[in-house]
Amino acid sequence: MSKIIKLSMATALVIATNSYAQDDLGIITVSSATKSEQSIQDITSNIEVITNEELEDRNINTVTEALNLVSGISFTSNGGLGATKSVRLRGMNNNRTLVLIDGIRFQNPSSTTGASTAHLMLDNIERIEIIKGAQSGIWGADATAGVVNIITKNSQEGTHGSIFGEMGSFNTKKYGMQLSHKENNFDIRISGQKTTSDSFSSQAPRYEDLENYEDDEYTNTTLNLKTNYYINDSSEIGFNIIDIDSEKEYDSFQNPNDKTPQSNLSSRLYSLAYKQNYKNHNIKVSIERSKFTRTELGATSGVKYFKGKTNNIEINDNIVYNKKDFIVLGVGSSNDDVDFIKVDN
Repeated sequence: MSKIIKLSMATALVIATNSYAQDDLGIITVSSATKSEQSIQDITSNIEVITNEELEDRNINTVTEALNLVSGISFTSNGGLGATKSVRLRGMNNNRTLVLIDGIRFQNPSSTTGASTAHLMLDNIERIEIIKGAQSGIWGADATAGVVNIITKNSQEGTHGSIFGEMGSFNTKKYGMQLSHKENNFDIRISGQKTTSDSFSSQAPRYEDLENYEDDEYTNTTLNLKTNYYINDSSEIGFNIIDIDSEKEYDSFQNPNDKTPQSNLSSRLYSLAYKQNYKNHNIKVSIERSKFTRTELGATSGVKYFKGKTNNIEINDNIVYNKKDFIVLGVGSSNDDVDFIKVDN
């Protein structure tokens, strides 16, 4: 067993001379460009937003499919649903694009290939923000190609609930539920979905009938808890948990009927944030943790078990001046912890 620990600290200063954002009806507000809420009309960065309405209209099921709609982004896939996929932003490798969920890093420190977007489903997503171009000054070295920030849905006023179910080709089934409640000083949203698919053998020879080969099945369970407590008109505290468990069968090289190999990935993201508005200051203190565990069943060489953890603490202050402009000051500390077990030879 081997273990690697990495600790880093970063400071950031962002000066914005655009209009300070207001939540107007019909105006898309984004948060990835400067780590503060702004209208997309007031941002000079090369940014695109995919809204929930667009995703529903096109009947898209995964984040990878959604990103393929954006110019300047391409991806490669090693098979069907849940198979390894690499996203290329501006032609750069997958590990050069930082993927966030509600601002929490979805970057497994035990992986050198970048975020595994193949396991990100869309049933609880409000919008996807894509910033093209280097964002290392704000988000760190992982963002040299750009940033993809996936924003989950918020609670609406009152109590709401829904259930859904879908079926598709390769015996693919998807079902889940959403429940939310919001009142004057409190809101909470709980959602869960499960996707299963028989899929197909990714090693099946070209032009041959897929039915002649064993299926590489896929299972995904995604849970999300998002809650906020509004202490008063100027301060609030929020808590967010995102849990993704997936299991994907695959084939060894040139063996389309290999039933042994399977990759199991568990991703758990946690976030606790406190926001305080005081005069012209908008202060945010956040504590985040990302935990990843991956097990390669049937592995005959290399590494069979990976465990990665990232702890991140940040303090940001959005200082408004001249009524229209603002400065963002921030300091943060990040710690990566990696553990792995090699296959016994």
